[in-house]
Parts: sequence; C-alpha cells; structure tokens
Amino acid sequence: MHSAVSTITPLARETEVKFGKSVWAVLMLLQVIALGSVQTQPVFTGGLADLLGLTLQQIGVVFSAELITAAATCTLVAMIVHPSDRRRILQWGLVAVNVGTFSNALAGTFASVTASRIIVGVGIGAVQAVMYATIAGSGQAARGYAMVSAAALFWGPPAVIGSTFLLRKFGMPAFLMQFALLAAIALAASSLIPRSQARPTEAGRPHPARPGSLQHGIGLTAFLLLACIGLVLLGHQVLWVYQERIGRAIGLDPQTIGLALAAALITGGLGSVLAALLGRRLGY
Repeated sequence: MHSAVSTITPLARETEVKFGKSVWAVLMLLQVIALGSVQTQPVFTGGLADLLGLTLQQIGVVFSAELITAAATCTLVAMIVHPSDRRRILQWGLVAVNVGTFSNALAGTFASVTASRIIVGVGIGAVQAVMYATIAGSGQAARGYAMVSAAALFWGPPAVIGSTFLLRKFGMPAFLMQFALLAAIALAASSLIPRSQARPTEAGRPHPARPGSLQHGIGLTAFLLLACIGLVLLGHQVLWVYQERIGRAIGLDPQTIGLALAAALITGGLGSVLAALLGRRLGY
C-alpha cells in the first residue's frame, strides 16, 4: 500500500499545473463576466421594464433563454474542451459576449432583446467551461473554485449599486457597456490561459477515463446531483430576478434595494472566502 502511494504521488505532482497570480486574476475576471448579468439581473429587470416597456413575463423569458443557452453551451463545450484549444474557445466565447451585449444595447423589442441575450448566453457558457476546466487542472481546484466565486460575489455589490446609477443617469446602453468592457479586457489577457493541460502517464499516453467521467456517461448519482443543483438555482433565480420589482412594490427606494442586494452578495462572498481559506471540501 505504501509503495503504491509513493509511486503515484510524485507523478501526480509532476502533472499538476501551478498558476501565477496573473492567471488567477484572469480566471477571476472570467467568473465576473460569467456571473455579471446574473448578479445585476434585479437592476436589469427594472431597466427592461421601465426603459423598454417589457412585461415581467417577457423579462422572465429573456433571462430564461439566456441561462438555458449558457447551461447548454457550457455542457457541450465541457465535453470537448480537454482535447481542444481552450484559449481559442475562450476567445470566441468572449467575442460572442460582446456581440450579444452590443446587440442588446441597440435592441428595442422583446424579440431583439431575447435574441441578443441568447448570443450572450452562448458566450458565457463557453467562458465558464474553459474557466472551470482550467481550474480543474491547476492542482488546487477546491481553493480555485472558491477564489473565483469570492471574486465574483465581491464584485457584485459595487456592480449592483453602479448599475442602478448608470441606468438612471445614462440608460440601458451605458449599463450594458460595463460587461462589454470586462469582456474586452479578458480578451486582451486571454493569452495567459493555457491552450491545454495534458496529463500524461509514465508511458506518455493520456490517462484512461475514470468511472463517472463524461466518456462513461452520466450516472444516476451525477444526474441526481445536477437535478438538485438545478432546482435550487431555479428557486433562487425566480426570486432574485424580481427582487427589484418586489422592493418597488413594498415602497422601497432604489438605494435601499441596491444596499439590500449588495448585502446579500457580500454575505455569499464571505462564505466563498472561508471556503478558499479552508482549501478543501469538508469531509473530503
């Protein structure tokens, strides 16, 4: 038993990829881009309703189309990202985010807004798949996931408060340009993301797929876990999207609503920081 561990451990260490601070900074930025529109959806909802005249039902369709597209794209890209040039996939994803964002800034109807958010969803899904695959090969995945989540959550409060100001003072295009700017910065820094992370065996051949990997299909346990996560996110998303409208309905001013949303994001960020400090899943 001891000899087996001693021969495997050096190999695992050799195949781990250690990232510098600049790579982690880009990965955090990618998570901010991926979750940016989700975090500001309460403010986004108010803008779509007040500035474009969309109904709450139409807004629900818009965001559902974006999220479903993002999830489907992320799943598809995850299946091909390891043997592919992930840097190129990331770059095309960021281009899609900007194309959809600029289209959204010019959109004035329900159909055009929905189409533009679907394009954004394609880009976000590709960005997330590359980001998660890159972190998975870093040798410190648990801490890495917590770090990027904390970065996105702590970016949320100033983004929510700033988005409220941008919408009231300058309208929808100014609100959307913050996402275009972030995507442009990430595109310029995308060369820091490794193209691939091969994990060879002693013979120089790739490791065989492990039970439970995508090459073996998705088992019942994985399916049930995905279903539970999906239901939790569904309930959260329904409440989160309409928070701004709920606040307005009970007489809260925009500043108070923004502070409440910011407090929720900060609380989540603190939880992610704790997870990053622990560096591993409890009981694992």
